[in-house]
Amino acid sequence: MAKKISVEFLGNSKITEVYFFNKDIDGVLKDFKGESFSAFLAVTADHTEYFGRGFSHDYGDLSVKVLSGDDILYNDSVYLDESYESATPDEIKAEFLENNDMEYDSVLSYNDFKCVSPDRYMPDLSKYKKCIVRQVDLDGYNGLSTLNLTVADDFKLSDLKVIVANGADHTTAPRTADLITNIFGEDFQAEVIGIEYNGTIHLITNETYKSDLINEPYTFIGTTSYTAYNYNGEEWEDDPDVNIYDLGELGETEE
Repeated sequence: MAKKISVEFLGNSKITEVYFFNKDIDGVLKDFKGESFSAFLAVTADHTEYFGRGFSHDYGDLSVKVLSGDDILYNDSVYLDESYESATPDEIKAEFLENNDMEYDSVLSYNDFKCVSPDRYMPDLSKYKKCIVRQVDLDGYNGLSTLNLTVADDFKLSDLKVIVANGADHTTAPRTADLITNIFGEDFQAEVIGIEYNGTIHLITNETYKSDLINEPYTFIGTTSYTAYNYNGEEWEDDPDVNIYDLGELGETEE
């Protein structure tokens, strides 16, 4: 038998959205009309990816709720499992109990040695020439996203493997390690990006943002900044053709 559950993520770390182009960004800026620069970029970019949706457990207040219908099965955060890949199930449980003072099967956790590169599930981004990075500080806002899964009736919370992306392991083809370093420095905000259950990966692909005053995906008050980068055929670097002050002004006036 199987049952349906939902996994709700609530977080308030930074949003990092990257708009990729195969044309000069100065031309994009000249074409900008309207009040929301991010809404304009969303329809103008050749491709868009998120390197952060607000669900970092280290840089914000991340909470996760697991529900089956109206029944709340879990309402807590995500815990760190430090066991090595070679550890047996009994060794994993014993080490987790010692480190966290909680039963491994009773919580959601991720293994630090199994974190993935932020671009692990992205297409090859080296085919684009330019990008504009939009970062939003979610101070005062919350990001909310829900994954819907079908699980076995006797599933355990430990069967839901939390997928976390960090900046340390970059072995995939898209080759954006330098872009990630440019955006975040050496301090990447490790981010929950999905859940793996029974060999199937469920990625967080949408979210809404809300505060006490507003509930709007593309509107933030005084918290948005923009930067631009150029791909020179080998690496991503600051785009010398873009006036950074123009982008800064757009970030300050988006309200």
